Amino acid sequence: MMIFNVLAIMSIAFALFLITTQPLLQVNIYYTNMFLLTDE
Repeated sequence: MMIFNVLAIMSIAFALFLITTQPLLQVNIYYTNMFLLTDE
């Protein structure tokens, strides 16, 4: 249970890091993935 808590905290921290430091990059990746998925 402790390992799961640590992993959850690390994932949340990493997600917050990406959101706060690279918002434009995340948006570009999001739209690129949508375009690739719908372009099939």
